[in-house]
Amino acid sequence: MIEQVRERFEGVKSSLAVSFRNRNIGLLQLASSSSLTADAAFTIGLGILALRAGGATEVGVVAVLRLLPAAMATPILTPFMDRVRHEYLLVAVALIRGVLFTGIGVLAMLDMSTIWVYVLAVLASITFVMHGPAVTSLFPALCRTPLELTSANLARTLAYSISNLIGPLAAAFVIVSLDESSVFYFAAILALTAGTNCSAVSPKRSTSVFARIAVVRGISRRSAISPK
Repeated sequence: MIEQVRERFEGVKSSLAVSFRNRNIGLLQLASSSSLTADAAFTIGLGILALRAGGATEVGVVAVLRLLPAAMATPILTPFMDRVRHEYLLVAVALIRGVLFTGIGVLAMLDMSTIWVYVLAVLASITFVMHGPAVTSLFPALCRTPLELTSANLARTLAYSISNLIGPLAAAFVIVSLDESSVFYFAAILALTAGTNCSAVSPKRSTSVFARIAVVRGISRRSAISPK
């Protein structure tokens, strides 16, 4: 059993090495991890704020207010995403969320009405629905081989799990060390960091289409020769 665990660990390690060997993929992975960590930390901070303002009922209402408009906005925003270069879109999403998180931190620090906090939180959630599809669509344009694409997807899955663990832990540490409003500033810093990393991503548009075709063909060939 130890050997199996070691083999899996080595497989994950090699996949991460392949993924981060490509500079653009590494930057995109770091940006995605920062955004996910920021969202997890923000969710904890917002939940605590709502709990103290109106109890468990308000926490549930805030959760619905964040999820429902975001779900309704997804089919509206999806066609717009295809008209914009995805790396620019990710930068815009990160900057907007950074500004919104900062605004929420200021409102929380000044003990302003929670209604405005929830309005900004809903806007941040609506903006974030564009993050995942944009990252997913960028990977084929950045990958040079099918192995890089597979490794990038594996690394992203791992980063998603780690971010959802680190985000709440970091939020708890910030709240204990400073105060509740500082969580939102922390999330804003992470969001702006993600935007900085995305701005450094530079896919070669002249070869991106051919890269996608090569990756798809490579995957098809692997699927054809792999045992079923």
